[in-house]
Amino acid sequence: QQLIEELPNLIHWYGQNLQSGHMTTTIPIGLENRHWGRIVPELYTRVSGVPKTSLATASFRPRKGERRVLMEMLKSAEWVDTPGFGHYGSTTHEAWLRQQAAYKFAISPVG
Repeated sequence: QQLIEELPNLIHWYGQNLQSGHMTTTIPIGLENRHWGRIVPELYTRVSGVPKTSLATASFRPRKGERRVLMEMLKSAEWVDTPGFGHYGSTTHEAWLRQQAAYKFAISPVG
């Protein structure tokens, strides 16, 4: 990251998996596809301060073989919550985002 901020022509850098600095801003991994029509940037801002009170969640859709196997393994792990795919138990998209924001890690395999 220090190398990024030393670039002479850099005004600002947006990226994933980096620490915010005076010239960098992190972009959350896994922002939802616009296709679903639920992307409201203000929602992400409102949930950004949610305390991280839980370790890990796995709320991906197990639609392929290796994803199914992984989900079954994770269901038996005490350190990860497996609430199911989508907004299960949440009344609104914002409520679901708040729930997800409370986790330190989100397990999301390829596919």
